Amino acid sequence: MNARSLGHRWHLLVTLGGMILLMPLGVLGPLAQRLEDGLLTLTLISSPSLVFSPSQVLATSLPASPGIPWVVDALAQLKSSLMPTDARLRTGRERIILVTGTASRDLVELDAGGDLPAAAPVFLENRLLGFTDSRARLQPLTGRGIRIPAICGDGEGASRMVVEGDGSEFLAVTFPEHPERIRPGGTVVAEGLTFAGLTAPEGSLIGTVEADDRRLRADQPRFRVRLSWSPLDLDAVCVAAAPCRPPREVPAVVARGFLQDHFLGGLVLESGEEAGIRRSLMVSSGAQVLGVVGRSGFRRALVRTLSDPGFECHSVLLLRGESCFHRLRLRGGDGGRSWLSSGSELDPGWAGATVVSAPGSRRVPEGLVLGTLGREGRRWFLEVPSERPRTCVVHRPG
Repeated sequence: MNARSLGHRWHLLVTLGGMILLMPLGVLGPLAQRLEDGLLTLTLISSPSLVFSPSQVLATSLPASPGIPWVVDALAQLKSSLMPTDARLRTGRERIILVTGTASRDLVELDAGGDLPAAAPVFLENRLLGFTDSRARLQPLTGRGIRIPAICGDGEGASRMVVEGDGSEFLAVTFPEHPERIRPGGTVVAEGLTFAGLTAPEGSLIGTVEADDRRLRADQPRFRVRLSWSPLDLDAVCVAAAPCRPPREVPAVVARGFLQDHFLGGLVLESGEEAGIRRSLMVSSGAQVLGVVGRSGFRRALVRTLSDPGFECHSVLLLRGESCFHRLRLRGGDGGRSWLSSGSELDPGWAGATVVSAPGSRRVPEGLVLGTLGREGRRWFLEVPSERPRTCVVHRPG
């Protein structure tokens, strides 16, 4: 090989490297994950610290994860508090759905898996939040282009209007029928008419009227509508839709021994891709959460346990009849304690609360126990089990 041909080869390598760097992250990410999962298979097979038993010793199915009665009752009460109390707004098919991913005043991601009807009204108690779109996401009332026929006031003192989202925290009042009847502090409810393909149920609460100090011209509406909620602060919503299929439970055997990994604690399952076990699926034993699948290969999967850094999920805190949603983020630990991330802000009164998986997810059964919340100084931790069960289940979306 002469110097000239070598130079041409370097040009080719640089060109290929540049093409790879220009590929979108959405393409490179899955490719890197597949490579990592393949390497996991080779690592586990060659690891002398693991002792695997034949997979045939596991029965084809395991009993469903048992629900703790008092946790079931507490979550039922929490879900009921999110649903409309006005009989006009109830359809008998109310479904609680978690808010996941990104949220803005124009769009909120929901953990619905694409099985929601488009243009379905979304509620939080009696308050109308917006509508679902064709991709099972929430379009808040604050989104640009959302228009709702509404009424402010009662009887002869009422005034019809159209409220419109403009991307801000308020709704603009347009086309008021009797502007002189509108007073600050008045309650605005939906009229129940269809506008641009969206039907807001009659009587659903929209917001409160206040003076609009953003008015630029004298002929513009003098009022705006303030909402009592923000799309940036939602944890779960209520949608009138058919119930989703519960997550499927895939039985798995926990391998004896440990795999030394820089990021994960080494809980290894004797099933993997061939059993439908994928990354990010929740793993539990009975009613106790063990972790989530961090990597998955052929007949092998590595679990990110509660004691490993980077574990996070939607949860509910339960303490003395009180409950609240919380996005649990752990940075790992040992000795039965896993420390919460430094950005976790909690009221000191929640010390001692039982932390369970939140309702409304199609990926994780509700009511699985994560641990008990504790506090040491100004730092929060989660008391987690340290024993390693022999069998477990992996929860797949239904």
